Amino acid sequence: MAWEAQLSPITVDEITQRTARFAKDAVRVCWVAAKLRPWVGEVPSIHARPPSEGEPNWTVAGGLARFTVDTCYEDFLCRSIGHGEWHETSADLRSFTAWALTGRAVPHQLPSWLHTDQHAWTGVWTAPQYIAAAAAYQQAHDRVVAEFEEQRRIQEAERRRREAERRARVAALAAAPPKPPAQQPAVPEQGRRTTPRPEPEWQVNLPSREREHLHTAAVAETRLLLGVNAQPRHRDGDRRWALGTPLATVARRCVHIRTA
Repeated sequence: MAWEAQLSPITVDEITQRTARFAKDAVRVCWVAAKLRPWVGEVPSIHARPPSEGEPNWTVAGGLARFTVDTCYEDFLCRSIGHGEWHETSADLRSFTAWALTGRAVPHQLPSWLHTDQHAWTGVWTAPQYIAAAAAYQQAHDRVVAEFEEQRRIQEAERRRREAERRARVAALAAAPPKPPAQQPAVPEQGRRTTPRPEPEWQVNLPSREREHLHTAAVAETRLLLGVNAQPRHRDGDRRWALGTPLATVARRCVHIRTA
């Protein structure tokens, strides 16, 4: 394994070619930069910081990362599999050197940028178990997304089917010729009822919430069948409306829709 402390200027293309020559000779390499350069992260590399008053040893200040999965409740995907993310971490240079020589830290190309305060990394050094965890998380993420999209597709197909059936029923009703009024047999004056016919029990006990649903349906059917915008004029269950829903249009034209 080669350790290259690159202090002189070099372009991304040049350092990439030199890295490829190392790989051709089966030599692993780690490029070490004392300052952040454009090529840092484009090839297996780290940003090393020299000792200071607060830190007596050389430190890996950039280029070392780990992958974690945290519990999250923001949306459907996060609630299902958590929130997976790469995080920058640091270590002393002596420990990192031991990890790299023994395979406990390996170079890894990230699927997306890892943005830090000072640099955007495309490649980092990390432990093999973090690479495996990131791959497993991505598989779970893709599976949950596929299941969610399939569920949405089924729901949308069912909604379209119900809407098509409803429109077909309304079109059939609109195309059907009106039925002539039924001839009622003459009833002698003395034989007519003087007391109102009782309402069906389900109508009497119909909750107000269900009555509101009937009113809403009446407004929608009026707009579809007659092409007019209307709104309920009375919301009571009085028998004078024949158990229907009296509506008032914008032009105050009377419309009556049976909702019973």
